Amino acid sequence: LQGELVLPSSKVKHALIRISYPFGNKFSTKDFANKVVEYIKSDLPLFSDQEFTPTYLPDLARVILHIASNKITGRFHVATHPITTPYQFATQLAENLSFVNKVKGCPIEKYLKTSNSVPRLIHGGLLTDKTEAKLAIRFHSWKEAIDQFTKEARF
Repeated sequence: LQGELVLPSSKVKHALIRISYPFGNKFSTKDFANKVVEYIKSDLPLFSDQEFTPTYLPDLARVILHIASNKITGRFHVATHPITTPYQFATQLAENLSFVNKVKGCPIEKYLKTSNSVPRLIHGGLLTDKTEAKLAIRFHSWKEAIDQFTKEARF
């Protein structure tokens, strides 16, 4: 956030790229899809009512290459579409991976009421229409991205 606030007054040509919940790297423990797989395997619930838009790493790589190659400046949102929930994301991931474990869901409000909860947005997500139009790039839907990721990752 501090960087975002300073950049406009710095007079430096820049491109700012916003992402959320990145996934697409099977080998990273920080990868959102890998974390979701661990949640499913551990019978931990995923939020059924939190809205978000995860970022598929191949889409991000394409955008970074395009922006850098063409020296484009501005602010860009890179994420899948449409808005989904962690529970829906997990359900699709589990289906693609033929998991026996059933995905468990819970409302985020229940989590936020616990003593050790971390504050989280309930209604989030990055809108990508302007980025897609300006860069003439179409981002994957989250279902398309999960399909491609699970096919290529071979869990």
